[in-house]
Amino acid sequence: MDLSRRSFLAASATTLAGSAVAAAATTTAPIPAPTARPTSPARTWNPKKAVKIGMVAGKGSLTEKFQILRDCGFDGVEIP
Repeated sequence: MDLSRRSFLAASATTLAGSAVAAAATTTAPIPAPTARPTSPARTWNPKKAVKIGMVAGKGSLTEKFQILRDCGFDGVEIP
């Protein structure tokens, strides 16, 4: 019997597809209901926000610039 690669792949695909259809047709198990995802615990990690001092506009003193950044809600300042 002369079996080429193409005929072997075609026969294999047909057999696999047929067995999958037969298995699906005979299975009568109910589909499980989706389960609720567990709730995640409250987040405890709080990232800090910081800027470089050169990003603050104005010609005020460093104290004034620090006050501006504090009022804007930044947690840190990087000074080069």
